[in-house]
Amino acid sequence: MTSGGPPDALNDRHRLLATYIALGYTNEEAGRELDLAPNRISIIRQSPLFAHEVEQERRRIRTQITADALGLLHQEALPSVRRLAELRDQSDNLNVALGASNSIVDRVVPKTLRHEEERTLRIVFDAEVLAEMREALVEDGAFVEVEEALALPDPEGVHRADPGPRLESLDDVLAALRADEALAEPA
Repeated sequence: MTSGGPPDALNDRHRLLATYIALGYTNEEAGRELDLAPNRISIIRQSPLFAHEVEQERRRIRTQITADALGLLHQEALPSVRRLAELRDQSDNLNVALGASNSIVDRVVPKTLRHEEERTLRIVFDAEVLAEMREALVEDGAFVEVEEALALPDPEGVHRADPGPRLESLDDVLAALRADEALAEPA
């Protein structure tokens, strides 16, 4: 340990201090427990070795808490489901039976999470392509109702950007969308 500075190596007392800090003790509280001055604790906390030890201790504590909670849930799950099944099967009160049934389903059937997002895809076709698509759909026996937009001239001074390469199929459109999404996702 450098005189008056952060420690170069950690001893058992430093590791115990790391546990107190990881548990959320303030410098003053940890100092009272370990008979250390809060100023000395502040200096010890400046050590990268100590910061790493605190982070490892936090991870260990989180892992242990999670394991304990999962163990308790595992221990209580079967008796709880059995009791709910008893309530469901033995109750003359429809609300109690229905509530118990719903609780069983909520605990047994995994919840599905969906990420919903609303998007608008605007595809502009010229009259020739629109006629070809209509013919192809009719040939396949599809009922076709196409909403045709009026072609309006651009206002003066406004020029449309180049629409880029013409896409030949819906697969091309979807591939282009996926490529755009991949580029937009953070690395």
